[in-house]
Amino acid sequence: MSRITLYERLKPELKKKLEAQNLQYEHTIKSIFDNLQTKKLYSDLTLSELKTMYAFLDMNSTNITQSDILYGDNLFKTK
Repeated sequence: MSRITLYERLKPELKKKLEAQNLQYEHTIKSIFDNLQTKKLYSDLTLSELKTMYAFLDMNSTNITQSDILYGDNLFKTK
């Protein structure tokens, strides 16, 4: 059984939030989506890629838990 990509697991409301910024930040949003489409495991994302995602999703770092950073449950569907 093949794993689905992180892009496919990205929560729909977050995907929409990124897509809404595509006209203004086309290169960066494309880069985020390309990364997510080529990776299947959360642990494959670099800290830089996560930092960029959090910035463009306008996620306040005070609301991100240690568990969110370790496992990505705030970004991706778990099942």
